[in-house]
Amino acid sequence: MEGFNRRAVAMTAAAATLVALSSSIKQPALSEQFKSLGGACSACHRQFRAKKI
Repeated sequence: MEGFNRRAVAMTAAAATLVALSSSIKQPALSEQFKSLGGACSACHRQFRAKKI
């Protein structure tokens, strides 16, 4: 469960940064943060996803 909690904290931080950037006009930074948040989410999903048989 510790790994999940660590990833949840990372995802929350990435989401908070995304929200902060959303009010700016810095499109490249916003795009990079979307990628960062997606990476944080997918890392957790990959770990807990059931294996295909």
